[in-house]
Amino acid sequence: QDDFDAQDSDLRVIPRFVTNEVAGNCYTLHHSEIHTTYTTPNTVSLFLRGPAEKERSLITERETGRVWWRFGEDKEKAARKGSKRISKAYYDELTARLRGMEVL
Repeated sequence: QDDFDAQDSDLRVIPRFVTNEVAGNCYTLHHSEIHTTYTTPNTVSLFLRGPAEKERSLITERETGRVWWRFGEDKEKAARKGSKRISKAYYDELTARLRGMEVL
């Protein structure tokens, strides 16, 4: 099943709570919360996710306001799964950058 594009629906996302996190901060979110993260160059964020609680998640696009649902891996088509995988070269580039920032 592909992502359902809800762009033309009446669904709107309005920020209710905004924080400015700094280096070393840690926080948790309930699975019912919708969140987004904006970062500056050379920012590293580590997301640890527990077991999935829902079959789909809401995705929003900041620049256009477009909203759609993303379904879990078990409902993804092979082409979508493949498009999300990174190459070994890109992985090596990312880990080199993290080493350069002394994260690894």
